[in-house]
Amino acid sequence: LDDGRDIEDEIVKAIFGDTAKKIEKLSYKNKEDYMSLMYKYRDIYSKTYYEDASGNLLQTGYDVGENGVWTPNADKHMLIDSTSTVEYKWVDENKYYIHMYEGIYNGLKYGLLLAYEDVTNTRYIFLDPISINDMYPGADYKTLVVKNMKETDDEGDIENRCSKSKTEVIKDASDFLANKLMLSSDDNVVTTDSAQYKDHGKFGEPELSLGYCKDYKLVSDDERDMSMLLYTDKDYITSLNKLLDAYAAEDMANGMVDFQVLAEQKDIFKEQKDANGTSFLGQFIFMMDIPEAEQAKFVADGYAVYLGSQFNTDPIYNYYGWNDNSGIVKVNDSGVYGVDLAISSELEGITSNVKLMDFDSMIESVKKQLPDLVDLDSASGETYVHEIELCYSQYIEKGQAPFEKKNTTIIPIWGIEIDSQKAEGVSGRILVNAMDGTIMDAYIYDAIY
Repeated sequence: LDDGRDIEDEIVKAIFGDTAKKIEKLSYKNKEDYMSLMYKYRDIYSKTYYEDASGNLLQTGYDVGENGVWTPNADKHMLIDSTSTVEYKWVDENKYYIHMYEGIYNGLKYGLLLAYEDVTNTRYIFLDPISINDMYPGADYKTLVVKNMKETDDEGDIENRCSKSKTEVIKDASDFLANKLMLSSDDNVVTTDSAQYKDHGKFGEPELSLGYCKDYKLVSDDERDMSMLLYTDKDYITSLNKLLDAYAAEDMANGMVDFQVLAEQKDIFKEQKDANGTSFLGQFIFMMDIPEAEQAKFVADGYAVYLGSQFNTDPIYNYYGWNDNSGIVKVNDSGVYGVDLAISSELEGITSNVKLMDFDSMIESVKKQLPDLVDLDSASGETYVHEIELCYSQYIEKGQAPFEKKNTTIIPIWGIEIDSQKAEGVSGRILVNAMDGTIMDAYIYDAIY
């Protein structure tokens, strides 16, 4: 993946035409203007890296304690309001850049953010209305929630104002990715499955993890079976508290995908942090008793679809650090009205119909190779095969460091997960080339539950 500078002008022109203007810097202007653009800038900046005095590579959005443990910087959850003095500037650094534009798209003023981060080799593309009030005059919306809705949800009877079918939504998104953002046909994969985007988004962060919640994958043939866009005039913590009440029925906690702060709002996180010193954001969303949450009402207008991949890479068996592309495309009756993408790879070629080794031969091959790679004596009599999954993984040649080259190959693999029969035993993983049965990697480790 290159840094995207060579197609930047083309993207800006395709979206804004002759109305495009460069934004040199942003800061608080009023309760709505440029809010989503500033939050996205802050999010991307928190993912950049810098070197400390000792030459260690550190991520901007984390603090490093004396014990060397990285913890998320709580300041990144502070809301932007009239007291904010931070300026968000056009940046060109050696390891990253963040560029901002504004112009007219679909008859409204929009902001566009294009960025690149070198360490993770990731391009970011973000497009959103400059003011939510331009899209919904007088509605006073403050928060957008993206949720996979079911009829069993408390809010499941909301009628979506968007009249588009799933086929129309997916076509709108795919056409936009091709014609406005210049994604190739191989990378232009649009899906209704939110799982991958959620893992890369806000709810993939430790302080907001929803790992205990079941997820509706929404990949059925039902034309209306998509993530819904829910707008509310409440702050985001109150809104999520209503939808994610930890003590409510199980279905209330299911299907959450993302949220977005649209306008200046009450900062419950800051109030509680200042009063109690507590900085775990999830505590306020999941556990706090917020009486006002009962009054939160949601208006559904539009659907979300996601940037997918032709390869189902599973992070459990992909420890080399390969990142799938991820992103969300928001669609309403006016067409695509918002995009948030993180692009970490571009496909340069696909070999179709490769022949895989038959399963029994693969297992026999693993049995022969394994004793030379791991200490089986330490695992004898304690372990069992918990899972075998056919998926894809980044292929690293022997002697090559994981990030030594920008170009890499994705191949089909068998991922084998080993668990212990004891509370204190060993677990392990085996990655097997599915084409020839070669073990790519195998390891065992102490597992304490």
